[in-house]
Amino acid sequence: MTRELAIVIILFLSVITNSFGDFQDQMRSYHDTLYQRSWQHSSEESKDVNLRMPGVHPIKNDTYLCTAVNLGQRKQYIVGFKPFAEMHTAHHMLLFGCQVPADMAFSRDGKFWNCGDMGKGVCGNQGAGEKIIYAWGRNAPDLKLPKDVAFEVGGDSGIAYLVLQVHYGKVDQFVANPSLKDNSGVDLKTSFAPPRKLAAIHLLASGGYIPQKAKAWHLDTGCQYGNGPVLHPFAFRVHAHTLGTVISGYRVRNGVWTLIGKGDPQRPQAFYPVKPDKQVDIQAGDTLAARCTFNSMQRDKITYIGATMADEMCNFYMMYWYEPNQNNMETGIPESACLYVDEARLMFPLDSDVPLQGSGVKMQMKRDFAEGCGPYCNDDGPSLLLEEDKRWPGNQPIDHKLGQVTAVDIDKYGNVVIFHRGSRRWEIDSFDANEVFSNQKESIPEATVLTLDSKTGKIINSWGQNMFFMPHGLTIDSEGNTWLTDVAMHQVFKFPSGRTESSLTLGVRFQPGSDIEHFCKPTDVAVDSSGFFYVSDGYCNSRVLKFSPDGRQKVVLISNAHLQHIVPSFFQIPHSLSLDKRNKRLFVADRENSRVLMFDADKGRILQDFNYFGERVFAAHYHREKGGILHVVNGPISVNSQGFTFSLRRNAVIQEWRPVSGFSEPHDVTQDDESGAVYVADIGKNTVWKFKRRGQIQA
Repeated sequence: MTRELAIVIILFLSVITNSFGDFQDQMRSYHDTLYQRSWQHSSEESKDVNLRMPGVHPIKNDTYLCTAVNLGQRKQYIVGFKPFAEMHTAHHMLLFGCQVPADMAFSRDGKFWNCGDMGKGVCGNQGAGEKIIYAWGRNAPDLKLPKDVAFEVGGDSGIAYLVLQVHYGKVDQFVANPSLKDNSGVDLKTSFAPPRKLAAIHLLASGGYIPQKAKAWHLDTGCQYGNGPVLHPFAFRVHAHTLGTVISGYRVRNGVWTLIGKGDPQRPQAFYPVKPDKQVDIQAGDTLAARCTFNSMQRDKITYIGATMADEMCNFYMMYWYEPNQNNMETGIPESACLYVDEARLMFPLDSDVPLQGSGVKMQMKRDFAEGCGPYCNDDGPSLLLEEDKRWPGNQPIDHKLGQVTAVDIDKYGNVVIFHRGSRRWEIDSFDANEVFSNQKESIPEATVLTLDSKTGKIINSWGQNMFFMPHGLTIDSEGNTWLTDVAMHQVFKFPSGRTESSLTLGVRFQPGSDIEHFCKPTDVAVDSSGFFYVSDGYCNSRVLKFSPDGRQKVVLISNAHLQHIVPSFFQIPHSLSLDKRNKRLFVADRENSRVLMFDADKGRILQDFNYFGERVFAAHYHREKGGILHVVNGPISVNSQGFTFSLRRNAVIQEWRPVSGFSEPHDVTQDDESGAVYVADIGKNTVWKFKRRGQIQA
């Protein structure tokens, strides 16, 4: 046995017997064992990719800024990461792989954009193909991957851009020094030589809240791994803010819990090695589970999971490798095969919340920020509050008399698009007893689709005359396609951007039905980032169907059979749809049951129901801001209609709102991602209302 081999064995034994002991010993093992030969790749040409913030000057607490680099046409492989940041400047950094960045105009060297709340996000196309590649926090050291393991990027890998996101938690030093610039970032060691194993990261994250005066409060999360390649975890990272005491991650197989990693989030938030004696792998049918434990004994108020320094986080990152020849998944993303598991079913080991040896005051990050939001940031509540925009024309958009306005959405240019019925009204005799429309010879003569300037309300485009009979739903997807439903025709239409001829028509004209080829008064459409779309069907069939992008493959995703575990156990008019594309959640406004239902968008499983919105919920619109919010409008018969802003992470209504003159019959609601303005279609007053953020000055 050589001297070098003996040293390696001794270091491995050190990790096994003392992997969660003194921090310095663990870090020494971390470098000397897991990563000691990671830079020794083949002699194939290689290069460094430097990704740094281009001299930014944030002036608001909890600012998230992004910058990007184009990887070009040649595929390359990341084998190491060298961070350049300091925790008192950058709270944490994340490196994402994207098909396109959220803002192409700022994707070149020397450019950056706001990618936090009210910003443009990280990846374009509603986050399609977004992958976490690296994470850093609390002065974590370099990360170098094991030999023959690398992240695949560039070329046809699906990752054309790398986007660096930096969270600036406390910005007092920038406010005090106007000339101060920051160049935090990360240098990447890359190779053009393909490795035998590809690396990826799976993130387990939990929402929820931590009550005040709790010594050991748990937030749990989990997912079941499906049909993908065998995953081999080799490193893990934990992330929480100041209340986190320990975060544990496990594999569960046949009821047996095996620890993947346990970390103290108050230590440098590096990737630490999975204990080499465990030989943990993840196979089909296994469950991944994580538990975050928090101590809030010094807090006298509830703390929520969120993006600001006053909030908390619960993240367990698992870095793993897999053999590319085993991956036969169409998406090419093994982590997408891990499906949500109800955390109530997870029975964690008793020691899951036992802190690590060596944790405590000596490892605590120095608190250089105040409790609460501070002087330069907006707290969660006020920044979401709405007020009527009295400069909006309201009842009579310029030069046009509206009919019943049934739907509203925002196009890719920020314009307001509405669907209305012109001179047509839905009367008691509009349909016979078999749901067949009674006036099939006379289409609506007026233009039914109008595009309005978001500031003036002036009509800038109109079309749809002599095409429709009873307009209902309108959706504009991320590609600019317009989707319309007509309840008289029992059909769904897709119109490409700028065209007035449909490229896709589903359903049989004027023929209601309940089989897979027919609709019966379809109400709305939602489209995910991959082009798959959902149809709520609707007034007669009480179901939600899912279609492939070309409309050829279709399935009844949700029916009354999926609602047997809640009360009422059936739909009463699924009236509107909205998607959380990043987390694959579908929200359905169940109108006459006065609720919003949240489903797994892939499997159709019900995840939660929300009954906070009074009588008759007509529409709900999801936005990912502040941990996820819903804007909801109702239409009670006996009292005034109103709108609601609902926080998913707080599980609470944070504002009720309506115009000064009151709604009549609000029918649809949407939000402008750029300005935060909310628009409501009202079929009673034949108008579209606009609400701006409270205190916001309109240009």
